[in-house]
Amino acid sequence: CFEDFMAAEAFAIHVLAEDQQELSNRFAKTGSDRFAGLELSEGLSGVPLLTHYSTCFQCSLANQYDGGDHVIIVGKVLELSDHGLNPLIFHRGGYKELATDSDPSKD
Repeated sequence: CFEDFMAAEAFAIHVLAEDQQELSNRFAKTGSDRFAGLELSEGLSGVPLLTHYSTCFQCSLANQYDGGDHVIIVGKVLELSDHGLNPLIFHRGGYKELATDSDPSKD
């Protein structure tokens, strides 16, 4: 997967929706084909896209930098899609929810 990603000229970054914890956990694990059985569509340059997400950035590769034991990839955003769903948030070892806005009529 790393080799495929490094060879690609385009990629997509998905911000998962708050109801996608199972998918997040699936992609956090190594081993099996993480895309198996997922409903996908084709994005720019043939990049696979999830059909359900909060936000998706479709990017072309702008640059790569050596980050020691990592590679830092910088993309140029070519298209942005927002489904208006609350994002899935993982912070300090667990999933979190966005705080709801207070009702201004109660202030």
